[in-house]
Amino acid sequence: MKIRGLLLLGFLTGWALMTGGRAEEALRIDHRGLVVQLDGVSKAQVDDVKAVVTEQIALTEDRVVTPPLADDMAFFVLQRYLELGFPEAQVDWSIEGAEMRLAVSEGKTFVVGEVTYDGELTVPTEELTPYLLRPTHEKLGRKDDHPPFVQADVESGVGLVKRYLQAQGYLEAVIAEPKFNTDKETGEVAVHLTVTQGQRFVVGATRIQGGLPKHAEREREIIEGLAGQPFSEVKVESARASISDVYSQIGHFGVVVTAEAEVAKASKGTVPVSFLVVPGPVFRVAEVQVSPDFSKGAQRLINASYRRALGRVYAPTDMELLHRRLLDTEVFGRLEVTPEQLGHDSVRLVLTGDEAKRITLSAYAGYETFLGPVAGVEARHVNIFDWGDTLRIKAEGTGRGFNGGLLWLDPAILNSANTLEAELEAQTFTIFDYDRRTLSLRTALGRQWNKQLSSSLFAEYSVNNVESDIPEDLPLLGELDYRVFNVGTTLVADFRDSAVLPTRGWMSSFTVEAGLDTFGGEVSYLRSDLLFSVYQPISKKIRMAAHARTTAMQSDNGLDELPIDLRLFNGGANSVRSFPEREMGAKSAAGTPLGGTLSQVFNVELSYAVAANLELAVFADAGSLSRVEDNIFTSGGEFSYAVGAGVRYKLPIGPLRVDYGFNPDRKEGDPMGALHITFGFPF
Repeated sequence: MKIRGLLLLGFLTGWALMTGGRAEEALRIDHRGLVVQLDGVSKAQVDDVKAVVTEQIALTEDRVVTPPLADDMAFFVLQRYLELGFPEAQVDWSIEGAEMRLAVSEGKTFVVGEVTYDGELTVPTEELTPYLLRPTHEKLGRKDDHPPFVQADVESGVGLVKRYLQAQGYLEAVIAEPKFNTDKETGEVAVHLTVTQGQRFVVGATRIQGGLPKHAEREREIIEGLAGQPFSEVKVESARASISDVYSQIGHFGVVVTAEAEVAKASKGTVPVSFLVVPGPVFRVAEVQVSPDFSKGAQRLINASYRRALGRVYAPTDMELLHRRLLDTEVFGRLEVTPEQLGHDSVRLVLTGDEAKRITLSAYAGYETFLGPVAGVEARHVNIFDWGDTLRIKAEGTGRGFNGGLLWLDPAILNSANTLEAELEAQTFTIFDYDRRTLSLRTALGRQWNKQLSSSLFAEYSVNNVESDIPEDLPLLGELDYRVFNVGTTLVADFRDSAVLPTRGWMSSFTVEAGLDTFGGEVSYLRSDLLFSVYQPISKKIRMAAHARTTAMQSDNGLDELPIDLRLFNGGANSVRSFPEREMGAKSAAGTPLGGTLSQVFNVELSYAVAANLELAVFADAGSLSRVEDNIFTSGGEFSYAVGAGVRYKLPIGPLRVDYGFNPDRKEGDPMGALHITFGFPF
């Protein structure tokens, strides 16, 4: 038995060596009624071959196997094998009954081996090889030091190497045909390039003529930045486009900027470059033409948005804001704006495109440290009744309760640039030792004034009930059955590069909210909130962010009479991260946080990108919670701190975030630290 086992093992080992270690298997694909049987496909190539066959079936209109279809299929499968580095591959086809059969002989695979260079070469070779291999990498969808060898791809890469050298100023660079040396034993193909760089050219004296005096400084910045750089037509064209953009952004729709680089007059490799600017007149928007293919509601939104452009200077940046505002309504799947010249100094904006699906259903689930399990469903109907409005119905359950509501949004109330939303919401919430039930109606009128500045006015009426099973806590929770009517306003200045995943810029906001004892309201207060955040990349992989926030609550009846959920709290995933959510400050005997009237938070964070979409972060937080002070410009008293680290994984909706904050200055009753799992940037 032992001898037979050894013989069998020897046979299998020998077979694996003869076949290159590839286990071949029969592959059957049944897609859209067409059946393709493939023989001889190695296990490692199954996914690639299956993708090719499935794609070709999807593209064909045939529903029965025919000789032309089988011949095409064999051709595309062979092409994929060649791309994967199988120069000896063969694919034969036959038709058996209603099925197509492809017989694959893969042959030996070859990879790119050592890449060497000689000749007059001062540019580091490690800068050239990525360009040589780029065509292969792009086909594979990944980078590899030894990708499959495809001669046509390498020859195409030689052209990219030459273009790179020219971009570095070596306009006369010459690369001889590549030489290949195949080692059939190792399966590697060595590549050798002979390069003649030639003289290096740089941009010399630059000048600009014909521009307007008020733009002379900006033009000078552009062309002075060009001087001394390695000369290339790409750099000159980029500078020309930048000068053109200076004028087009302020309405010179017909601006013409020409560039002349006199390489023939170059002295010792220095190329003089000149630009000629013909600004032309300032253009204004005279007409907006909307495609009749849009629905009545979609046309209403377009006309309401672009009405602001009529008679104004045609500035692409301003037009982009109007365009973005329309896309944010989710009514449009595609929206294109084409300017057409009308007469001497006016343009017509022609809007075309497609509308998005009107009704969408979505479901989600997740987990947060504070809320616990989270799951919800949402139905959204855009352009409802062909009005251009949106109706959203949402229901969500968490480890702390349930909330559901209806939201109505008019993106262009009364065909203006303002948005109006109204939301009816019901909520149950259990936290620490009390339960709260709330029914609320909130309305908000908002406006985006430009790309960075926005504002809103809001009003809300709510009915609230608080209960607790701990009698001694009841006097500490403030009013238990109460109605709130509040009005307020928010001003926002947002100069970040992204609202979801910011890496650069800053933003600031100020909100003031007044609770009134009129119109059914029973609680009088004034709440103010001021925050500032800044984001700055330090290097390609390191980013810094800092944040400051101060919030105050003023009430004539004092803190003890203020309902518990109108008070201010501190600690948690978005404030001082060494505390669980809301747990900084005074607590009842049962452990319920009692809140305060002034909350202040300061954060700083450094993050490092370790891989695509994955960051490691270190942070420091400081914060205070006062039960005495109630002015945002005063100090909140004694501070608590956090230092810690975390992980962020970037998603389209924001980062999935895991942080642990350690408390370096524990006071009596303070925790040692806290773990936070949540979504979104901390500030």
